[in-house]
Amino acid sequence: MPPRPFPFALGIGTDICCISRISQLITKKPEHGSLMPFVKKFLTLREQDDFFYKFKDEDVTVCQDLSPVYRYLAGRWAAKEAVIKAVNHRRLTLRDVEIFQNPTAENGGRGVYALIRDEARQGFQDMPSSHSPVKAESRRNELPSRMIFDDLTGQIAKVSISHDGDYATAVCLAASEPMSGDVGGEAAARLP
Repeated sequence: MPPRPFPFALGIGTDICCISRISQLITKKPEHGSLMPFVKKFLTLREQDDFFYKFKDEDVTVCQDLSPVYRYLAGRWAAKEAVIKAVNHRRLTLRDVEIFQNPTAENGGRGVYALIRDEARQGFQDMPSSHSPVKAESRRNELPSRMIFDDLTGQIAKVSISHDGDYATAVCLAASEPMSGDVGGEAAARLP
């Protein structure tokens, strides 16, 4: 009897990111303020809002100890790369994936999820030059990731981010896109 196929159409991806590498990328030209260009390079506007909300009590543009910022960004980088590796039915870029705090996590819980955008670069635009870090007074009771995403379309994927020492790692479990003639995912599940 031949081996039974895996019964679910799922993709798994993992990635690891060295936190000091993120630090070096950001601080290599401190006179040019490398943090903001780096943040704009791979975080969408909604992710940038989450970033500024998380670090609202610190001025991340001039803060002396940016280690929590480097740790956060390394985790987000690893998560996006893990999602890209888990999705094999289409070629994704960092701009096609958004990582958000799980809105059901109690009091800033650690659960995160990925949104794999249906349209490439949907919702990813250059930050207006007038945009500045979100101040605590303006968003006191609102988490940006709890916004209503009625204008977004895409597939949710499960993501786990972990940090240990100088490394951030992430794992993603994503659904495979249904194949032509597929009923209930059986065709995609038969692929090795």
